[in-house]
Amino acid sequence: MTHQTIKPAHVDARGIIADILAHTPFQHAAYISSHKGAIRGNHYHKETIQWIFIVKGKLRYWYLSAPLDPVQSVVCMLAETSIAKMK
Repeated sequence: MTHQTIKPAHVDARGIIADILAHTPFQHAAYISSHKGAIRGNHYHKETIQWIFIVKGKLRYWYLSAPLDPVQSVVCMLAETSIAKMK
């Protein structure tokens, strides 16, 4: 997993505008809202890259680096204008 800060494209008294996935090829975008303690997923993809932009709160992300590796987890608590890349 990598984490990068998104640089705002514009900032003024009203707030910010930040390009989340500018000039990045991707095949799917979804908005997911979850209640505290909800479990999602319980499946895997042989090959995938998932971009996670957290608007509010945090999540625990469980993953395998390779099929025979132990399961790992990370808690994502991203600051405003941050994005995580799960690969």
